[in-house]
Order: sequence, then C-alpha cells, then structure tokens
Amino acid sequence: MVFEDGYVFGLKNSEIELSWSNLQENLNFIFTSKQTWEYNCVMWSLNRDDEWRDFFYSDDGYVNPDQSINPYVAYFQENGFETCENSSLEVGALKICIFSKNGIFSHVSRQLQDGRWASKMGNYEDIEHLTEFDVSGLGYGSPDIYMQKIMAYDI
Repeated sequence: MVFEDGYVFGLKNSEIELSWSNLQENLNFIFTSKQTWEYNCVMWSLNRDDEWRDFFYSDDGYVNPDQSINPYVAYFQENGFETCENSSLEVGALKICIFSKNGIFSHVSRQLQDGRWASKMGNYEDIEHLTEFDVSGLGYGSPDIYMQKIMAYDI
C-alpha cells in the first residue's frame, strides 16, 4: 500500500521495538492499511474489516472471567475452524494462529495464500509479516494454538 505524503503512522518504531521486537519494517513486515478502530485482529483473521469483536466483556456487560483463548477458540469453531497441528501452508486451508500472554488471549494472525501472515495490530495499522513468530514478544506473547478452515472452491 502506498501512503500519501504526510501520513502519520499510529504504530511507532519505538512501540514496535518495545512490544514486537522481532518486527523489522521492510525486512519481515510491511504496513498494509491505515490506522483504524473499525475492526480488530479477531475480525481481520476472518478477512473482515467491518467489526470489532472481542470477549473481554460477557454478554451482560461484565468483565468476562475467562480471559483465556477458550472463548476465541469457540468463536472460531462456530465460524468453521478446527484446531490443527501447525502453520504449514496447505492448499485450500485458511489457517489462523491464536496468541496468548501469561495465559490470557492477546492476538490472532491469519495466514495468507503465499504462506506469509497478516495481523491487525490492535487499533493500529494492518501488517503483513513473514511468519507468525514475527509478532511474538512482549506485546502479544507467543503462539498458543493453530486453527484451520477448509475452504471450498468452485471449479
């Protein structure tokens, strides 16, 4: 994506260095969108940019006591995903990686058709990165579980 002159990135180099120290712009990641609050990593992993979805709060408005990855795994299962062993690229499979930090859900990345990964960085920009591990670190912790959805293609 080409950003117009004067565009000010929300995700600053200082925050990248602190929270996602594995990321190095133009070496293992590129920015692919402008900053937005319209959607988050959960919906971006489903290739949607029209909704923010998280399970921090329960349906009745209280803080959800389960801050683990479990509500997210259930949500993705409801959307046709099943757990899988790894991030190996498989034709016809959409893979995601759910991250946790200290046992608490922190992020979801989506694998692209060429094997690279896409992430919505909180309320910041979207990025494409080489591996799921590129967004590991203080910010998101580490990959916890892989899931896949077998995609049907019309021939």
